[in-house]
Amino acid sequence: MTPVNDGPVANADTLWVSNSTTVTLPVSVLLGNDTDIDGVAISITGFSAAAGQFTTNPSVNGDGTFSFRTTSDGGSTASPTVRTFTYTITDGAGGLHTGTVTVNVVSTLDGTGSANRDTINLSRVGPYQGAYIDGKGADDTLTSGTGGVVLIGGSGSDVLNGGSGNDILRGGAGNNDSMNGSAGIDLLDLSDATEVITFTLVQSATDTSYSLNSAGLGNNNTYKNMEGVIGTNFNDTLNGSSGNDVLMGGGGNDILVGGDGNDILIGGAGADTLTGGAGSDTLRFLKGDAASVDTITDYSATQNDKLDLSDLLDIGGGNVNDIVNVRQSGNNIIVSVDTNGTVGGVSFSDICILENYGTSGDDLVKVLIDGIDHQFTA
Repeated sequence: MTPVNDGPVANADTLWVSNSTTVTLPVSVLLGNDTDIDGVAISITGFSAAAGQFTTNPSVNGDGTFSFRTTSDGGSTASPTVRTFTYTITDGAGGLHTGTVTVNVVSTLDGTGSANRDTINLSRVGPYQGAYIDGKGADDTLTSGTGGVVLIGGSGSDVLNGGSGNDILRGGAGNNDSMNGSAGIDLLDLSDATEVITFTLVQSATDTSYSLNSAGLGNNNTYKNMEGVIGTNFNDTLNGSSGNDVLMGGGGNDILVGGDGNDILIGGAGADTLTGGAGSDTLRFLKGDAASVDTITDYSATQNDKLDLSDLLDIGGGNVNDIVNVRQSGNNIIVSVDTNGTVGGVSFSDICILENYGTSGDDLVKVLIDGIDHQFTA
């Protein structure tokens, strides 16, 4: 008997964003409340928006995010300008469904001085799936709520407060930014830096000060309750704390060192060097990263280190061995994937080198795809 495929369900979503802003959020913001009774992975096939809703309509990017740009119209949290778009999801087996996204647009002012200060508080607006608020100029106070939020202070001395979700706080240029991640897994975003940075994360409930004035991020900034850090487009060195950290390199050939704890290291674009340190670490690869080869200096299957290829690959009902290859090369193990990202492709590309691994007998490589563990030997 041939089983019948049950299609996915795209549930309604709500976003809060600022006006005149290029919004970029992970597709998981939309997919997080969508379901498929068959338990297969779902993905977005496309977006649709009526003319005039946005300056640039929503579209999927190559790194697992989607973007759109809002018009200059915007209101307040009590009375926002409301826009909508739809997106269609697939389960890869012929099942399709379309969901509607309500986009609440608030106005933020682009200028200096007290007259251009923004105070946006999303903690009282009700449930939502994601938000992207750019305070632009002046000294802003931006507060998250329940959903995953990106808060951007801009050029002033800003106060950014995370909520109960997983937030990204980006102080921007200027001095005296104060950032509090609060609950969730929150990331300190340093991507506005104008030159290479070296940064060591401190996980603490009390303020940690940092100054990156030479990199354009100002002096006397503070952060607390942050579990991770996002680097720049340059060749950064990011060091984790003794806790469970998330380190994201961004562009450039970065050096990421997790330290103690069960860390998540994401090199991003460029040929990165990743050192998990003690603990069970996850080395995550994103779409668009396959063009460069990362080096993992201390991979250990016995410590339960894993390569997370979920964003790169779609197994569907196929065999994972058709899209992942592990081979010995001298003192190293090289991992490659089908660059098409799906079963049945014909082209493999190297994505990482497991340095000095496999020569003493242990050549087990653990790979995570869509929440399922797979094991390979060279």
